[in-house]
Amino acid sequence: MDYLLNEDISEKHGLQHTEKESFWDKLKLQIHERKSEKMIFGMPLYHIGRNAHGFFAIGLKAHGVFSLGLMARGIFSVGLLSLGVVSIGLLSLGLISAGVFSAGLLAVGSIALGLFAAGAISVGLISFGALSVGYFSSGALAIGKYVAVGDHAHAMIAIGQTLADGSVYSHIGDLTTADIPKIVEWLDGNVPSWLGWAKEIFKFYIQ
Repeated sequence: MDYLLNEDISEKHGLQHTEKESFWDKLKLQIHERKSEKMIFGMPLYHIGRNAHGFFAIGLKAHGVFSLGLMARGIFSVGLLSLGVVSIGLLSLGLISAGVFSAGLLAVGSIALGLFAAGAISVGLISFGALSVGYFSSGALAIGKYVAVGDHAHAMIAIGQTLADGSVYSHIGDLTTADIPKIVEWLDGNVPSWLGWAKEIFKFYIQ
């Protein structure tokens, strides 16, 4: 009698318990462990699981040549937290990196930090962004050590549309063919040899 009378209540309690389960608990239940018997470089061809390790890895934590997961590590990785040679994620770290927060040799993101950086906020040796900081920078607000090009530019050589604050050379407006040789001459005389490659890239950019 108790069971029959309380059946609806029991079902409701069960429903409430299910609703209280966290998103992560539900996600874990959806991931079924699968692993290939075929091996490549000592790793399964594919591994799908909570902690996946394989040539192709998919899981909450994924580690492989190609990895996809909330936390992903691999040569090519995609994840919420991503680490790899080529890395894409919310927080991304790699040689080539793209994400909301991105760091790498070549970094692209809302906030980007790299040797070459492009993003809303970018910091790099060569930097492009709305707010750009670097040795050579270009953006709405560009701050550079050697050269800055943008709406508001601050550097030794500053080229701005609205404001140019340069300690050696300042120019407001578009560059003319007469201005470029002056800038190139200054760059050749002042940029150190180890930054020669970056200087040549920037010369190509302004020309």
